[in-house]
Amino acid sequence: MTEKLILKKAIGTALNAEGFTRKGNSWFLRGADTVVVINLQKYEYDELYFINLGIGLRALGSDEFPAENHCHIRARLERLFPQRRDLIIEASTINHDNALVEGFKDFLSTEVSPFCSKCLTIEGLKTLLDSKKIPQTFVTAAARAFLGLTDQA
Repeated sequence: MTEKLILKKAIGTALNAEGFTRKGNSWFLRGADTVVVINLQKYEYDELYFINLGIGLRALGSDEFPAENHCHIRARLERLFPQRRDLIIEASTINHDNALVEGFKDFLSTEVSPFCSKCLTIEGLKTLLDSKKIPQTFVTAAARAFLGLTDQA
């Protein structure tokens, strides 16, 4: 199995078990207020994949399967979980250790999935924004206005 398929299968196994659905290189979790997208993107200059997280706000016109780069809140996974940056980068690099992928699957299930679940409601998003777990710099101007955010920090 190629390295991309190993990583893709690991992500799929962890996220599908948490209620995500897959379309292409993206996994989607839908809530009443938002759609959370986790996307696997190949870095063209190295043997690395980026794992992007996007949140589309339904009130601002997000569809059922928004492209991550069209979401109202966007970040790379290692920016949202800086304490796990090494794990994320190492697991996303081609020629990684398969044992590392197992640890990465556990991280997706125990940390990323609960984070995404909090993002499914406006209240949950505001809590994550207030606690700076999602920096406002990752939020579009339209979403900041909709969410009533005034601080740019």
